[in-house]
Amino acid sequence: MVSRYHVMLMINERVLEFNARWLKDYLDQVGDIEHYEILRHEQHLTIDELEFVTTEIIERKKELEQYKNIIRNFKDYLSQILYLKYVEGYSLEKVADQMKISRGYAAKLHSAFTRHLRKRANNERDTMQ
Repeated sequence: MVSRYHVMLMINERVLEFNARWLKDYLDQVGDIEHYEILRHEQHLTIDELEFVTTEIIERKKELEQYKNIIRNFKDYLSQILYLKYVEGYSLEKVADQMKISRGYAAKLHSAFTRHLRKRANNERDTMQ
């Protein structure tokens, strides 16, 4: 049997990057919907523009639900933690309770992910300079 400690050691760069990408894509989609929601309330929109914006919101929400259904079925602990925390809005404590894992283990996995994001951001910043 593999201990949780050993499972954590098996989280490699590919797993971290995979999770970074799906989470970014998800958050980008949410941001797009929020943008269109704001536009929908603009006073100066024509009827055609309003119809376009409303259609975009409906279509993007459908796509987001399909995306969530795919993400929800990822089986690895890190994906599940990120889904519950960033998609469902749970605290790490509630995530751990929901998954029936220790809070410390959930925090370690999340910490490994956030370290990866910082490293990724630093690398992107360095390549831009």
